[in-house]
Amino acid sequence: MRDYVIRRLIQLVPLIIIVSVLIYGIIDLAPGDPLEQLLLDPDFTMEDLARLEQIYGVGGPFPERWAKWFWRLIRYQDLGVARFHPYPVWDLIVERVPITLRLSILAMSVSLLVAVPLGIFSAKRQYSSWDNFFTGLAFMGRSMPTFWFGIMLILIFGIYLGGTPLELPMGNLTSIIFTEGVPWITLQLDAAKHLILPVLVLGLAGMTGWTRYVRSTLLEVLRMDYIRTARAKGLSERVVIWKHAIRNVLIPLITLVALALPGLFAGAIITETIFAIPGMGRLIFSAVISKDFSLAVGALTFLCFLTIASNLLADILYAVVDPRVRYR
Repeated sequence: MRDYVIRRLIQLVPLIIIVSVLIYGIIDLAPGDPLEQLLLDPDFTMEDLARLEQIYGVGGPFPERWAKWFWRLIRYQDLGVARFHPYPVWDLIVERVPITLRLSILAMSVSLLVAVPLGIFSAKRQYSSWDNFFTGLAFMGRSMPTFWFGIMLILIFGIYLGGTPLELPMGNLTSIIFTEGVPWITLQLDAAKHLILPVLVLGLAGMTGWTRYVRSTLLEVLRMDYIRTARAKGLSERVVIWKHAIRNVLIPLITLVALALPGLFAGAIITETIFAIPGMGRLIFSAVISKDFSLAVGALTFLCFLTIASNLLADILYAVVDPRVRYR
């Protein structure tokens, strides 16, 4: 296992270089000059422009700028300086990641807690009325736009049900401004209440997709010979499914779950923007809209590293779940 991990890490080096070039190049091709608004200032000189281009990495030939940026990243873990924030890009990422990570993990947990039992329930009752009902809900949820679903939840629970016990916050992370003297449990309950709607919106796509995946995979497993043998031995259907079939269903599901975390980070761009949550998604959105070159490149590069790490984690978890898998 150790040799396999070392080989994978070595193989990731050219992949990281290629992806970083693509990210840097795509953001660089965006129309408009990030510093063009400063030229409207009559006191702004060309020397000031050259100095700022050097700081933000937007001046000079593309290969030279990328090489300098990548060298700083490797040697100093420096992603540059954000234009509209008084902090380095790395400090902003470290500040925002825990917020999006908490939101993403909660959304993934809710999705799995709903999707796995529903997928098993539908597979056990294939083509029944309940199976058709949940299948229709899954397709409806899969085709529902995230921004529309979020706005509808805000309208229902924030406006139409406003003033009732079912009212839920329409955005932000908390409604308590001054936390001094407020009990810890009150702060946690308030934060949890603010996360209900964003978690539902972010977890909807994964919930519907994983429900269909668990159902189809379980149906394939239930047709295998060892399942028929287990049933012929007189084992109950519950033991056959939960002891013999589910283990093989979980193996391919690990890949989806491990790779879903970067996808949730990317999907949080819409969710965090709708609910005004100061996480990574909203940070990327504001960086692109405001043409903050260093911040956009740094945040997207972080998502790249997260995706690569998730791939490696999925491969390692294969060996943990399935004893037949061995890496040499």
